[in-house]
Amino acid sequence: ILVKSEEEDGYVLTNISKYNKGKIKNYEYWGFLDSFNSNTGIIKMVNYGYPSNDYNSGFYNCIGDFDVKVPYKVNKTSIKMISSNSYDVANYVKKHKYKMKEQVVTYKSPTSKKKSFTLKKGEKMNIISLYKKEKNEYIKVKNGKNKYGYIKVQSKLIVSNPLYMKP
Repeated sequence: ILVKSEEEDGYVLTNISKYNKGKIKNYEYWGFLDSFNSNTGIIKMVNYGYPSNDYNSGFYNCIGDFDVKVPYKVNKTSIKMISSNSYDVANYVKKHKYKMKEQVVTYKSPTSKKKSFTLKKGEKMNIISLYKKEKNEYIKVKNGKNKYGYIKVQSKLIVSNPLYMKP
């Protein structure tokens, strides 16, 4: 059973209740259900921010607010988050055309030193996913020519039009 409610501040609270052998167990999430695959038992919840991330992370400082799709495995007795180094951003984040505030070099992979392409000041790009391993944070992006690259997260805002404007 899925119940979704919107809070006064605009955040969405989702409760999933599982009934099994006469017992009901409730799971509560800040976010909303993105998808459910009944064949694999995987649900994806759109959550505000990177899982287990603090609000002073490089992602927030670099691109502003964002939402990611977090996968969970559903079985008869529980719902457990599937930990990963990489999470896709929500569809509406992926569609947002971010405008570069400054020139930034992208790389072939998070750990590569090989350049993929350069995003110039004023150029538009889409954010595809976020990658974090230990203290290293990268943003997978796609430019207007459908090329992909990874940006090493910076401590300052690199876009002039974050999804939600900062005060």
